[in-house]
Amino acid sequence: MFFAKLIRIINPEHVPSKQSNFLGFSIIEVLIVVAIFIILSAISLPFYNNLNIELLVDKTRTDIVQTLRLIKIKSESRVNNSAHGVYFDANTMTLYQGSSYEQRNNDYDQEFLIDDVLLVNYNLSSSDINFSKGLGLPSATGTIQILSDLIDAATTISINNLGVIDFD
Repeated sequence: MFFAKLIRIINPEHVPSKQSNFLGFSIIEVLIVVAIFIILSAISLPFYNNLNIELLVDKTRTDIVQTLRLIKIKSESRVNNSAHGVYFDANTMTLYQGSSYEQRNNDYDQEFLIDDVLLVNYNLSSSDINFSKGLGLPSATGTIQILSDLIDAATTISINNLGVIDFD
């Protein structure tokens, strides 16, 4: 149908055959539409995957920053009259209650996994960040870098000696 109309536009004197009176799409038209759909899908798939990884990096950064801020607030507020901290180990974060990870109360532990697709570099003075009870000053300072080796996506979280948690 499409091609019949296109032929009439290009050549107005064209007399359609009896077969062009049928309604519907020809097999050629359907194949062209399917081919266009496949081409567009193939082009958009890499962009979609890159977007997903960028969103994962941003989500992981937000999760770590919010976790650190929550633990700092718990320590400043003296929840259960105790200090609170976060212990980083490979791709896990453990939130704990106590003066250090070794002396923590295991009943209050919360463990969070970080997606294996991401690389997390802990450039901290210690893998155990404990915020002091009442003041919220950290026992360790430094940066946490979240990277993806699949695409060029990276972000950095920093913790200074006053307990300010910031990111780029």
